[in-house]
Amino acid sequence: MRPRRADLVVPSVRASQDSGAEFRDDDARKNEGLLEKTSLDGLEQDSLRREIWDLALPTLLTLIVEPLMTLVDTILIARILSWDAVAALSGVGVASVCFKFAFALFNFLAVSLIPLTAEATNERDKQQVVLAAVQLAVICGTLVGAVLFGFAPQIVNWFAGTADLSSASMRQYAIDYIRYRAFGAPFVLFGYVASAACRGMQDTRSPLLASIASNVTNLGLDVLLMTTFGMGVAGASLATGISQGVLAAVLLATLLKARVLPGSWRSYLTIVDARRFAAVAESGVLSVRTFSILFTQTLAGLFATRLGSAAMAAYSVARQVWLFQSIALDALAITATSLVSRELGLEKQKLARQRAKVVSDAVLRWAVLIGAALGAATFIGAEQIARMFISTSSDAMATAEALQNVIPLLRVAAVLQPLAALVFVLDGIFASFTTEYNYVSASVLVAGMIASGTIVAGVVWLKRGLMGVWLGFNVLMLGRASALGLRYAFGWKQMVRKHHEAKS
Repeated sequence: MRPRRADLVVPSVRASQDSGAEFRDDDARKNEGLLEKTSLDGLEQDSLRREIWDLALPTLLTLIVEPLMTLVDTILIARILSWDAVAALSGVGVASVCFKFAFALFNFLAVSLIPLTAEATNERDKQQVVLAAVQLAVICGTLVGAVLFGFAPQIVNWFAGTADLSSASMRQYAIDYIRYRAFGAPFVLFGYVASAACRGMQDTRSPLLASIASNVTNLGLDVLLMTTFGMGVAGASLATGISQGVLAAVLLATLLKARVLPGSWRSYLTIVDARRFAAVAESGVLSVRTFSILFTQTLAGLFATRLGSAAMAAYSVARQVWLFQSIALDALAITATSLVSRELGLEKQKLARQRAKVVSDAVLRWAVLIGAALGAATFIGAEQIARMFISTSSDAMATAEALQNVIPLLRVAAVLQPLAALVFVLDGIFASFTTEYNYVSASVLVAGMIASGTIVAGVVWLKRGLMGVWLGFNVLMLGRASALGLRYAFGWKQMVRKHHEAKS
């Protein structure tokens, strides 16, 4: 007997689904059209609210765990290698940027797999699409690892350039870090697709547990390898690679238990149906989106550096605050992808369109509320936030200059925070529509070009200094908000129709 759709869910998912039973109901009721409406009554609104936060909170914790453990990692390197801390931290910083660029280009594997998994209607379909993503991730991860290991010196030279910190010891630390961690590249990309598969099943707890296990392993191995075995930066790198293997193992066990991946090892040695493989590979166009964002961010950082150390420090503080706030919005974006993808999986196009819109609007409302709250807190507490990052024990004049640079940047970010919230969640909604990936990539490419031009114009021609850099960076968010917002507001019906036509 073919398993029912509900039987394809791991226990941790089923608990989450039960809490939202009033909103979703079962497939039979949906097919009968009992829920064909564009508004919800009080009970259904409460149920949808619970479901959103049942998914978003574990995702938020997952996104918070890694930055916190990275901070601990950095502190350990600085303490254990105190005699050469500057060179060690600089080398690890350069190597981390290399890994960030290398892995970010394959983020499309995670983005596309959530909707593909959520819309799979039976066990075989789900297994085939996830297996295709796993195979692609392992192939790409192996190639990335080989390139990083083999060309580590050249990569470090390219990223480090001719900076003052590019000493021989810093470069060697960076090369060691890259080579000892390179073997973990397949684990990283597997972790991307495995986490996405779980989220496609509305399971956000398993990625959280895997992340905790991975980071605890990393911390323990850091101490063991860096102190007991005296491996220094190489030990920290090796610990990170092994911990990524732990994350992959935990997620693999989860997917095998849920029968989302086949139990036979022979299945992994045979390329799956070419159509499934192509469905995942075609989403590679999203790499254009990722590259456009990374390029604009890098350009902003370069121009901030040209303005002097004080300006660069102020830019770094504002950027870190902005990134920390974006974690909460990222959690909502992932939740939106998971829930909207599930509703789009309904066979009846009209019902799918209505219910996906209800879910999308609900998550967007929460995003605006959270964005407004974060923005208000940042605007009011801009000076206090700046003082948390800027030492007041140094020269009073230097402190005053630093505060004068940071506070206006934080307040601009605060005013635009609700808009940024919309962009993050709209990104998550559009990730549910694989037929919109070309539009998303093209719109972000154009927005990135405009933002990059604005940064150059603001600094070089208009002489707006650091504020010119910051405003130019935020033009990227304005451009993305305009492109995605207009498409969402006026093209929703067409988006759903194209999506269903592509499926059929």
